[in-house]
Amino acid sequence: MDQTTTGILALYGILGVTVLALWLRHRAVLNHRDRMMSRMGSLQSNLTDTTQRLDLLSRGVDTILGETPEVRKLLDVHRKLESAENLLFDQGVAVSSSESCAIATHAAKSIIEKHDGNSNDNDSILPGLLPLVERLDAILTEAEMKAEDLELNGSEQRILGGLFHASTRTSRAADCYRMANLMDPEDSSSLRSLARIQRESGELEPLDRTLERLLATDPDDVEALAEQASILVGTDDDRYIRNKTRLIALGQPLEETE
Repeated sequence: MDQTTTGILALYGILGVTVLALWLRHRAVLNHRDRMMSRMGSLQSNLTDTTQRLDLLSRGVDTILGETPEVRKLLDVHRKLESAENLLFDQGVAVSSSESCAIATHAAKSIIEKHDGNSNDNDSILPGLLPLVERLDAILTEAEMKAEDLELNGSEQRILGGLFHASTRTSRAADCYRMANLMDPEDSSSLRSLARIQRESGELEPLDRTLERLLATDPDDVEALAEQASILVGTDDDRYIRNKTRLIALGQPLEETE
């Protein structure tokens, strides 16, 4: 009898412990649910706030750019640059050289298409375009690409060089101008732009070579003749006499200083 009573009491004890454990587990689940509900409520509130801010930003952009649809088109350029960066650097998969060149060329052309190639004055450049040009320069630098790697024609190289020059990326601009002249030797505008960069940076020897190439296409270029003569003055270079004689023949005698 005592053993039976003891067994029953032990069974009740086990059942009690089991019920207590289940009750504690149930309470833990309820507390976890309450915490999750609270967290979800906080996330929903943050999401609503973020949505409202994005909507406000979107309407602000619409208001600001409403009368300048051409600037809005730069968003497409931004997306293409973003895509180029992802394809070149963020995939974790090696990209072939030809594919890299094609990707970078596509990004470069998206910028060129948004610019009037007749002028590279800062006032004529679409507002917001130069930061995208700087971003393209960063992409090309990281990818270790030069102008020759881009599948562009001479005119496109010249336009891109002008944009790099306007954004003070003079080394990149000079590279594009050289490539433009190589592809279209008859167009002297790229050489003139290259000479301007070399003049601004005080690179006299490269400037002398560029002026010589200019004179090869136009021997009567008075400005090139005079500038090259000023570089050669005081030397034994026969080109100084050549330029001086040519300027006299053109009615623009060289003014010599003591």
